[in-house]
Amino acid sequence: MNILITPPEMHFDKGLGISAWHFRDAAKVLIDSENNRDLLSPIGYLQRHAIELYLKSLIYILHKKYNICFGDKFSLDNPAILVNDKWRPMSNTHNLNDLYSYFKSIYESIFDNLPSSTEWTLSPNLEKQIKLISGYDPKSTYFRYPQATSENQDQKKSTVQPMDLESALKSAQSGQGKPIKCAVLLDSDDNIVNSFDLTPEVLEDVRSALSEVMEYVNNLHCAFLGELTKWS
Repeated sequence: MNILITPPEMHFDKGLGISAWHFRDAAKVLIDSENNRDLLSPIGYLQRHAIELYLKSLIYILHKKYNICFGDKFSLDNPAILVNDKWRPMSNTHNLNDLYSYFKSIYESIFDNLPSSTEWTLSPNLEKQIKLISGYDPKSTYFRYPQATSENQDQKKSTVQPMDLESALKSAQSGQGKPIKCAVLLDSDDNIVNSFDLTPEVLEDVRSALSEVMEYVNNLHCAFLGELTKWS
């Protein structure tokens, strides 16, 4: 386990993987905290960034282990990925779908050379989940800023959502709705101006995908470290 006792620059992947581990650990700390519900964006950012770093580490390890050349004068000292037939610096590439597509292409090209002691088949659901995450956050900005994409998309990540109070009350009274926790804004005559759901279920599909993909690529990365780099 040399990666735990040596500096990142000495690691087989130049520290990409250990950085991914640290972002994953930070996300898990926030998930386990008491106010995790209000930390959706920080948690989402940490998970997404961990996934990005894991993918970059996997790509780097494959290039180095199997002597896969980069194009356009890129190298292990300045790695890149191929996107739409154009080489782009890895450090400037943040789109998860682009990273995964490139990883998958070189992974499949050397698949028969991987050690037979491990089952290396990728989950068919992994690509679908990465596309979902990337669709919401293609540039790694969605969870970092309140206004990152369109107004409609940005509103989806808020843990305070507009609500129809009358409909919510009717649903609760019928016994079919969930308990209501909301804020109600009144005018000077005590007329309801706005009402907001304080416990909305937001981005459930993306949040689930982030958690599942992060753990999946972490496990895959551990297999790479153990089988391909001997934990260096």
